[in-house]
Amino acid sequence: MSWDMIELGEVCNFQGGSQPPKNVWINNPKDGYIPMLQIRDFTQSPQNEYVPTSNSLKICKEDDILIARYGASVGKILTGLSGAYNVAIVKTIPDAKSLIKPYLYFYLKSDLFQNLLKSVGSRAAQQGFNKEDITKFKIPLPPLSEQKRIAAILDKADAIRRKRKQALELADEFLRATFLDMFGDPVSNPMGWNNCKIEDLCKTIVDCPHTTPQYCDPTEGIPCIRTSDLQKGFLEFETTKYVTPENYAVRIKRHEPSSGDIVYSREGERFGIAALIPQETKLCLGQRMMLFSPDRSKCTSEFLWGLLNSKGIYQQALKEVGGATSPHVNVGAIKKFKAIIPSMGMQRDYSDAIKKMYYLRNKSIDKLSTADTLFASLSQRAFRGEL
Repeated sequence: MSWDMIELGEVCNFQGGSQPPKNVWINNPKDGYIPMLQIRDFTQSPQNEYVPTSNSLKICKEDDILIARYGASVGKILTGLSGAYNVAIVKTIPDAKSLIKPYLYFYLKSDLFQNLLKSVGSRAAQQGFNKEDITKFKIPLPPLSEQKRIAAILDKADAIRRKRKQALELADEFLRATFLDMFGDPVSNPMGWNNCKIEDLCKTIVDCPHTTPQYCDPTEGIPCIRTSDLQKGFLEFETTKYVTPENYAVRIKRHEPSSGDIVYSREGERFGIAALIPQETKLCLGQRMMLFSPDRSKCTSEFLWGLLNSKGIYQQALKEVGGATSPHVNVGAIKKFKAIIPSMGMQRDYSDAIKKMYYLRNKSIDKLSTADTLFASLSQRAFRGEL
């Protein structure tokens, strides 16, 4: 079946966000204030930040469809929250007479749109796009009744993926809850562990080289970890870039990352995420990253990983960045973050639990990958008019 290919700008407007000064942001709800949404509120968890209501704010509702404009999450399709949204996000405003939101949602998530967006982002000095860049993109536009039918089919298929993702998120939440149950909050320290600073738990803490990596073909290179490779406490290698062995040697002069070390994102919308380096994994640090090598006489790798991903540590990082559009935490500040040193016996028990959960989590990832492949195939057929 053949449908007209219409320029997206003909059937959909786009509205950029607003950025109130960070000195007006607060961390608790209050009359006259509204949630201030950033990309990480959608991709991680809501940060509970609020700004005074004003006519200058750009507002979204829960059923609105938004797009992450730049950074590690560029092209991410966001929905489900209401409030004011910042300048790193653009809201879609479809013409309801021609384009329904559910159909638009699946089009924006499809390879048809995402591949076009990648071509725009790759030309920019900073990975990202302006709303003018996407108005010329072509969207297949069937009648509204057909849009509804296609959206309903894709939604049913997507429900399988959502269930797989939910299982994965529950596993991730269990890992965070296990740390809190066993050790308590590292700042208030309700269990009375010995207090320390993050640097007291490490043999080595290094920042990334302040040079741009020289990327090469993945088949010839070594992974160079960026903030986009960290997802909720784990390394994901789907979009990882690679460097030559020669560039790798330059980037590890201060410390060669090894299994059990922890990489940490200290900048960007995905700042404050830590991930363990798995066994037999060779990598180096890309920009905006730092690395912690644990002192194993004081802590296990898994404990340090759980600590760096804990809410107590994240809140300390959040205080450093406030409401900045591009969050940035200084290495010196991170070293001084308040922490705890529980008994090694408790830490080893925690490490055993984490290793078991890693195994179960990897099985969930395999199932999700299968569901993703099936959905992608169905989506391609849908927008070619083959459903």
